[in-house]
Amino acid sequence: MFHANKQRYIINSQKSCVLQSKSNGTHSWNINGQVLKAHNTATHLGIKQDNGSKSGSKEVVPYRIQTARITVYALMGAGLHGLNGINPKVSLHLINCYVIPRLLLDVICLSAKDIKILSTYFFKLMKQIQHLPERTANTGTLLLLGQIPIEAVVHKRMLCTFSNIIANKNSVEYNIANRQLAIKTWTLKAGL
Repeated sequence: MFHANKQRYIINSQKSCVLQSKSNGTHSWNINGQVLKAHNTATHLGIKQDNGSKSGSKEVVPYRIQTARITVYALMGAGLHGLNGINPKVSLHLINCYVIPRLLLDVICLSAKDIKILSTYFFKLMKQIQHLPERTANTGTLLLLGQIPIEAVVHKRMLCTFSNIIANKNSVEYNIANRQLAIKTWTLKAGL
């Protein structure tokens, strides 16, 4: 609130809400003298969050799959469909450019259950663009196109982000990571 007042802009209390997680007590939060409502789900910068699950991804993963499905339907006009569409390799390139970024947009911690749900959708999509039956083995589906599984895509993005943070030593993110590492090693040495 201090920053908002300093920069002379007003935060709208009707568009703001409180998302409490792991809190037993009830608190009243105020902006400009108005009490903010507590919600179970909230959207911030297009990223949906919830407080009903451990990692905040209970409602996020189905929403991401729905967004990816809408993107696939939008690309069908460009020929992204199974039997008489464009080449499956070109379809895979379209999926890698447009669908996967929308499927993995949120910056959240995915549980094993969430990754399994994403993988199920991804394998089904890969089989559809190759016009393969549902009973086709998942590994065969990926090997025919040379695609890595969605879990590997998530891990690849994590490593790329970590690499970008480590490479830029003058960034705020590098300082935060360095501080977290120092605190973690101190707590391990102290036996906490």
